Amino acid sequence: MAKSLFSSFLVHNDHPSSFSPSSSSSSHNSYTVLRKINQNDVASSIKDWFNTLDPLITRIFQILSSTDSSSYNDDAAVDASLSALTLPRLDESFVLTVLHHGTAAAHVYPCLRFFHWAGRQPDFHHTRGTFSAIFRILAPAPSVEGLDEFLQSFNRRGPALCGSNRFGHAVRLVREFGNLGLVPLDHAYGVCIRDLVQGGRLNEALKFYRQKKEDEGYIPGLGSYNLLIYKLLRENRLIEVYDLFTDMSETNVPPNTATMNAVLCFFCKAGMADVALDLFKSRSEFMLSPNHMAYKHLILALCWDGNAKEAFSVFKSSIDHCFIPDTGTFTRLANVLCRECMIDEMKELLHFALEWKIMPNASTYDNFITALCRTGRVEDSYLIHGELKGASSSRAYANMIKGFKELNRGDIAARLLVEMKEKGHKVTPALCRVVVCCLLQMDNSRSRFLSLFEMLSHNDRQHYIYDCFIDAAGHAKQAELAWKVFELMQRNGIQPTSSSLFLMLKAYLESGRTYDALNFFNNVWSRGLATRKLYNCLVVSLCKSKNPEPAYLLLQQMLRDGFHPSIECYENLVLALCSSKRYHEAVNLVNVYEKMGRQLTSSLGNILLSQSMSSLEVYNACVRLRGVKEEGETDWSMLSFVVGAFYDHHRVSHVEDLEKLIAKCFPLDIYTYNLLLRKACKSDMGQACELFERMRRRGFEPNRWTYTILVYGFKRHGTRDEAERWFQESKRILSNKETRMLILRNN
Repeated sequence: MAKSLFSSFLVHNDHPSSFSPSSSSSSHNSYTVLRKINQNDVASSIKDWFNTLDPLITRIFQILSSTDSSSYNDDAAVDASLSALTLPRLDESFVLTVLHHGTAAAHVYPCLRFFHWAGRQPDFHHTRGTFSAIFRILAPAPSVEGLDEFLQSFNRRGPALCGSNRFGHAVRLVREFGNLGLVPLDHAYGVCIRDLVQGGRLNEALKFYRQKKEDEGYIPGLGSYNLLIYKLLRENRLIEVYDLFTDMSETNVPPNTATMNAVLCFFCKAGMADVALDLFKSRSEFMLSPNHMAYKHLILALCWDGNAKEAFSVFKSSIDHCFIPDTGTFTRLANVLCRECMIDEMKELLHFALEWKIMPNASTYDNFITALCRTGRVEDSYLIHGELKGASSSRAYANMIKGFKELNRGDIAARLLVEMKEKGHKVTPALCRVVVCCLLQMDNSRSRFLSLFEMLSHNDRQHYIYDCFIDAAGHAKQAELAWKVFELMQRNGIQPTSSSLFLMLKAYLESGRTYDALNFFNNVWSRGLATRKLYNCLVVSLCKSKNPEPAYLLLQQMLRDGFHPSIECYENLVLALCSSKRYHEAVNLVNVYEKMGRQLTSSLGNILLSQSMSSLEVYNACVRLRGVKEEGETDWSMLSFVVGAFYDHHRVSHVEDLEKLIAKCFPLDIYTYNLLLRKACKSDMGQACELFERMRRRGFEPNRWTYTILVYGFKRHGTRDEAERWFQESKRILSNKETRMLILRNN
């Protein structure tokens, strides 16, 4: 693992490393060390480092571990097995490599056997380095007897000094032992590092290691490296972990299984789950056996990347190796599987949970119910809900209700709605609509509706449920049922609120019963209960149903009653009046709107401009009302001038001048630009193209109508090739836009 290969990947990154407890002990905690680039190179480099562990060494330890652990001096058995191997020349380097491998893997007896075996070979004599290595292995092993009294004394005093905050004294003691030649300094340094880390003094351990490395060229044993790496990983200090990996590689310290697992966790935390997954899949190449920590972080990293399929595959591998994930890992995996609607995998996961006595939380079941509903398996979701004994969330209830509505099972949807209220969840108007609309498509719909209403309103003295059912009946275009609920409300002594009145009026209008709606409104008005909201609703509905006359009279009454009509009221009524060619009333209404101190909206302005392109009466109405001046001294006279220009009553030399005049009257939108484009295309396609580019520069995205205007404009002027080019351009642009919108909707 060459340092130059990874140095370019050191970047600030916001990838979360929340998989394990974080620490504030390092300024590097907010950093992630690898960017997701050149991942094949990264994985290849790591594999090369992993493969520095010679398969021959693995075979040696298989032999050394296969004999009886109580008879490690069985020289004949060891000699016979090792002699069958083709070993390289026995020297200090090879012996240290073998012992390094066993240091952190707790291979105490196999290491001791190999040490004895090497010492018996005729061409090899143990060195200070090999004695240091075996000392490192034997010192922490409490079951190994025969160490002299001095070493026992050191093991007691050294750690005690490190752990009791007497670090300086411990270092002096180590130096004294080293000067006397009583103990190898490498081992003493390793003991200091170990006890500092275990004593919660990680920063001091790192400082000590770096100082000894710089001053004396100290190379820690594999166990010390792993101890530091795992502690740093738990605190998410990834840059320092990276530095230690680099040091190990550059000093030719071969990794063992613990190191490989740490590397796997490192890449998961660094946001490079793909690299970690590649190493995991290649584990047989270098005999990597993932531990619980590696499995956990790989599953979580893959879940974070949305790779549910691979995350579940790794989970199954962990189960096969008896590594059971904790509740957090299980929940995260379950949520990702549900999000991806991987139902069969989710069922298998729940089976594992029951087998290993992991209790999924309510949120997990809710997500599973949602996933089942999304895939059309509503009956299965209902069975899961039954097993939970009604402990589902409101979201799960809502999804099941909508699912049964799709199956036309209004009876079950109604049952769920009642149960939902009994469990303390709020019945929303939207859910009530879903259930009522479904019930009203079944046999005996009226009795089903009233039965559901009775169950939900029983002992409920609030108007909320009544309002929900009035709204739902109106949405289903069943004004009679809405009126029935409204009557029951009054009969039960519940005073209708303004919301209740609004919903009842809306129910009449949605059912197409305009006459009843007007009568209901008159009754409410006569009792002094008419509100601005009621007026607005009735005026807009009358306009949309092409009844501008009563709408116009109502708006005038609304003004007399001191209410200010909404912008929607004005826009709909002006459009309805213009559609009926009642231009004088329409222009007068716009004038009333402006006199109230309101700015002319794009919609109102566009209606007048659009109508003026086909009729001079709009301009005449403007002139009769307020007049027009070429200089445009007032807002109204300027608007009148613009209206006249659109009918070609006033000549404007360039469309850009007209654009500027309109901007002084009201804000331009894409509809306004399309109107300008229509006008420009009548006389000058050059100006039309300039307007098109100007429109885009100002952030207005052309729509299908925009391109249609240009295509027909070029055809009208006889330039069919240009018309074809614009037509093809429109197909490309609009197709890409619609594709983007489809993607956004699906996401």
